[in-house]
Amino acid sequence: MKRLRTLGLLSAGAFVLSAAYALALKDRKAEFAIDDDKGRSISHIVDGDRGDFSLRDDDRKIKARWRGDFTLDETGNDIATLERSLEIEIEEDGARETAEFDEDDGEIERTYYRGDDEQAVGPETDAAIKNLLLRFLRASGMKADERVAAIMNSSGAEGVLDEIAVLDSDHARRRYILALTEAAELSDDGILRLADELKKMESDHDLSRALRSIIEHQTISETTTPALIAAADSLESDHDTRKVIEAFAETPLNDASMTLLLALYESLDSDHDTRVATEALLESDSLSADHAARILIAAAAQIDSNHDMRLVLTEFAPVVVSDEALLEAWLKGFGVLDSSHDQRLAIVSLIDEGANDANVVAALLNAVKEIDSSHDQRVALQALADLVGDDETLRAAYRDAAASIDSESDRERALGAIGE
Repeated sequence: MKRLRTLGLLSAGAFVLSAAYALALKDRKAEFAIDDDKGRSISHIVDGDRGDFSLRDDDRKIKARWRGDFTLDETGNDIATLERSLEIEIEEDGARETAEFDEDDGEIERTYYRGDDEQAVGPETDAAIKNLLLRFLRASGMKADERVAAIMNSSGAEGVLDEIAVLDSDHARRRYILALTEAAELSDDGILRLADELKKMESDHDLSRALRSIIEHQTISETTTPALIAAADSLESDHDTRKVIEAFAETPLNDASMTLLLALYESLDSDHDTRVATEALLESDSLSADHAARILIAAAAQIDSNHDMRLVLTEFAPVVVSDEALLEAWLKGFGVLDSSHDQRLAIVSLIDEGANDANVVAALLNAVKEIDSSHDQRVALQALADLVGDDETLRAAYRDAAASIDSESDRERALGAIGE
């Protein structure tokens, strides 16, 4: 089962989410801030065309502030246009460097400082300024779309994969992976390289979103699917795990890949996420009867809520009606219910889906005896009455189920439904 973890970057339980990926479109503000217990923090705040970014990690600090938007040139490594200003400061091993970009009548003025000392203009200064800009872009993930497009133009998808390998944060990796997977069709080798990059990611939000982008925009194969599912195995958030399962459920999977995916499904703890993931898997064209039975048994073990478990059983009703081999698994799921209301609705769901096979009807009549409420027992039996007909074996089972009803009036009404 999964351990509780917030949106982390390095270790379980290590992070306090300060402002998690919140986006308020009304006032165009976006905030992202994470702090860990090992001295690493990232903050990215945007308000319209103004923003601030900071990253603190061990002995390194990267800070940036921009006022007005900016665009990159065709290389993706330098600024082409600037509305107002951009300042980048990096402090590392006790040394501080600062690059300032300011708009001046359509031109961009660039100033470089070591500590508090402004450095003379020249090739060395130009190289230092570009280095600071590149490090900021790699740490923040800003302008990922522009940079991916530029790198694609110069060195193709392989160049972008090389760039992703040197990025500084999960936040940035996620942005670049989204941009790449939406812009290019990757080979199996390319997807496997991305799977290796996913292993570096500790943030559930970023990992899940990057994985889903690969699944949704790329053609995954028997070669790449196991590697991607293995990357998802490190997810600890049930919500993010479930979103990945939903994405996989919409793709063709062979038996081995579906088996791996079901192992991921079985790691879920949340009743809600288990139920929603179950619904998604049931829609998969790759699901076999054996897989479906495994899901039912797992759901029964994982879900505590009567409501959610009953909804799972209801979702399975059409499948059980068409494949009696699943009945045993369905009944095991039914057996964990202890709400009379939900037990009755589960039984009725099979009836509504056309359950009329004698073995299924007999099993449902026996299941009625597990219901505590006389009212719900009677209603369930009345729903089964038409399926009993003149079959003496089923009528005997019906009478046996009716005999378990405590309320005399409900018992009589139940028997009256079959003319007794």
